[in-house]
Amino acid sequence: MKRFALLVAVACLALSPALAEASVVTETVTVSGKSTVYFAGRTNAELQSVVSGSIYGPGDYFGDLSDPATVPDEIDITTFGDRISISATGLWSHTPTPDSGPEGKAATQLTNAPYGIFGVNLLNTNLNALVGVFLSDVAPTAGSAPTLGTNSAPGLNQAFVIGAGLDEIFVPNDATRLYLGLHNGYEWTNNSGSVTATITAIPEPASLIVWSLLGLTGLGVTRWRKRNGMPSGSTSTKTRWSDENRDAITSLIRNRTDH
Repeated sequence: MKRFALLVAVACLALSPALAEASVVTETVTVSGKSTVYFAGRTNAELQSVVSGSIYGPGDYFGDLSDPATVPDEIDITTFGDRISISATGLWSHTPTPDSGPEGKAATQLTNAPYGIFGVNLLNTNLNALVGVFLSDVAPTAGSAPTLGTNSAPGLNQAFVIGAGLDEIFVPNDATRLYLGLHNGYEWTNNSGSVTATITAIPEPASLIVWSLLGLTGLGVTRWRKRNGMPSGSTSTKTRWSDENRDAITSLIRNRTDH
């Protein structure tokens, strides 16, 4: 029993990194310099419909409403779990000539107010920086943008700055889609270039951790029995796990799975 428990614990701990790496979900996408996260989750026709019921007109968007390239591509994140990392490389620009990477330029700019009516908060950050937004299955509520969140833990419909990369991003509850784009003040339609972004799930090898703990628990029980003069292979002193022990293990597994 002692030897088996030790072997189980050591094997699980040794294999955890390899098995976790083998199960990692990753996706690489090309992000156009013309993509804006403010248009996320809507078609050009739907965007124009929102504008028609607002105080703004098509002229406030410098041709962006009618250019399909300004609508960012949808990235399904339902298989990525609750934490991801994003890295990016490439050249693009808010001008017709690519002149910076996804980290953006030193100059910052606040996006013009008309772009805030689509339900995504406006950003004031480095021009040309890679930015993103998480959505649920429902498009953001027009005219009701959320407040600014944090880059590492944004909420739904909260635009956040990625730049050349973020090592850990907590995916908000109910998020099913991710959209990426270039940060600009206005007029995405004349932008240029693209960046390649890689989205990687940060694994939670919960089951391996639990099995390791169970193996170590078995080893501890064997040593306890030996210290108390009980033969490790004795059948007369075997008892079933108590309900309290079962509940503790069940709670541990659920906590590791949910978080």
